[in-house]
Amino acid sequence: MKIMLIEDDYVLNKVITLYLSKKGYRVDSFLNGLDAYDNLHNTYDIFIVDIDVPEMNGIELLQKIKEKFSNTYVLMISATIDIEIIEKAYNLGCNDYIKKPFSTKEIELKLNLLKEKINTKYQLTKNSFYDLNKSQIILENETIKLTKKESDLLYLLLQ
Repeated sequence: MKIMLIEDDYVLNKVITLYLSKKGYRVDSFLNGLDAYDNLHNTYDIFIVDIDVPEMNGIELLQKIKEKFSNTYVLMISATIDIEIIEKAYNLGCNDYIKKPFSTKEIELKLNLLKEKINTKYQLTKNSFYDLNKSQIILENETIKLTKKESDLLYLLLQ
């Protein structure tokens, strides 16, 4: 599963990126909204967006994401306590919100819930499927487990 992370705090950005990468997610991280916006042409399953980022704030970025990819999942993160901003994020289509400070485990739990809603099975042939979440190919009734590199390469080719 591929994630775009937008978090302007360099240390927090790296912590989240490393944690999710170790959990098997593919993460592209950005420190500001404009750089993230410039890379929206890539295919992402989930966006994790901090509201208070420079150059293009998270609310503006959320709006752009939903304009381009209306069915994609967006998890907002922020230290803001302004309920009107949080409400605006939900009204624009964010799927969930996490208040800072938080544990990286909390992000993982939220992603696990979202992962169940995302179709991550790709049909390769009439009798074979690739399950992105489990990094395996299902060939008729046989399951073939892929290494991380094999899974990454197959995912890249499918995209």
